[in-house]
Amino acid sequence: MDIKLLDRGMDYSVYLIKFKKNIENRSDRSKISNSVIEKILANKFKIKSKICRTHTGKPFIQKENIFISISYSYKYILVCISSIPVGIDIEENRFYYPRKCYNLILTAGERKCDVPLVKI
Repeated sequence: MDIKLLDRGMDYSVYLIKFKKNIENRSDRSKISNSVIEKILANKFKIKSKICRTHTGKPFIQKENIFISISYSYKYILVCISSIPVGIDIEENRFYYPRKCYNLILTAGERKCDVPLVKI
């Protein structure tokens, strides 16, 4: 597991956790992300509180003005810890369209153009 601070602003910090393989089990991802967040909170913010969750599953720290957003994608977990309400999302780029799918996703004009598609 590799943890990197991606960005830090006045009100937030964004961390990327990368694993060697995909973690498909939701329970495992949740346990790992909770553990990582608790370590970050203890080391960077000197907060030793446990992570609680709302009825919708959104994480928060009780009795602290700390908001947390977590996003998962394959072998990545993205975490934002903020003093203001925040939302974050991550998606691994899986851009792949075999030629047989082109008729489903491209217009007739786009299909005439034989320029390779590029990742954005």
